[in-house]
Amino acid sequence: MFSLIATIGTTAAIEWFTGGVLFGISAYSAAKETTKKQP
Repeated sequence: MFSLIATIGTTAAIEWFTGGVLFGISAYSAAKETTKKQP
């Protein structure tokens, strides 16, 4: 039972980490594009 909880927790942590990285990359790219457009 504990291993099941640990597996779910690990999967959730990996998904959260991956989502955070992807969000950070997209936000960084958007900020770079916005900065580039300004004179």
